[in-house]
Amino acid sequence: LEAAASGVPILASNLGTLPDVVEDGITGMLFNPFDPADVAAKIRAFFSPGTDRQAISMAARRKFETEFTAEQAYENLTRIYNLAIKRKRGKV
Repeated sequence: LEAAASGVPILASNLGTLPDVVEDGITGMLFNPFDPADVAAKIRAFFSPGTDRQAISMAARRKFETEFTAEQAYENLTRIYNLAIKRKRGKV
């Protein structure tokens, strides 16, 4: 997220929650961590002449600004706590 906040495209594995953060080919690139050739291919693709690195950088920053700011995190956490409280009280 720090990279996206700075407008830096992300190269991340396609495991865990990283695909929720990185949109492959839009805000960065996802690779199979068990396939070194895939990592190399993604790096080559990112630096190939046909890749619009500036557009990917801008998309990474926009995604951060709309989904991962402190304010957004606070709203998400508050929503989760409120849902947990409602469930505990049997209202959901």
